[in-house]
Amino acid sequence: MFEKDSIEYKRVVSPGHIRLSAELHGKIVGSVIIFILEKIALLEKFHVDSEVRKNGVGTHMLEEVEALCVEQGAFQLLRIGMFCDADSIFEYIAIVQFLRKRKYKYRGIWLSKKLR
Repeated sequence: MFEKDSIEYKRVVSPGHIRLSAELHGKIVGSVIIFILEKIALLEKFHVDSEVRKNGVGTHMLEEVEALCVEQGAFQLLRIGMFCDADSIFEYIAIVQFLRKRKYKYRGIWLSKKLR
């Protein structure tokens, strides 16, 4: 078990690119990578280690990158090809369910959400 306050979030933001990580005692336990093309933000990577899931880490990271995408002018966030970087079909399903609970629409091969 861990204290939620012991998670440290680090971000790197540059035009067209957002990288966010969550660290616990110096170990990366979550990461998000976003690329922004024109007005579309692409969620390239989204991962939270199993030992810290269900503690708000993924929600915190997703909300932060959504806000950063809007600041960079994106109006939609897409997640394409999710199974290719999931460790298993079960992780793929967990990611889909996580995003759908946060108003992302499942369209067979991608999930998207209007940001404004």
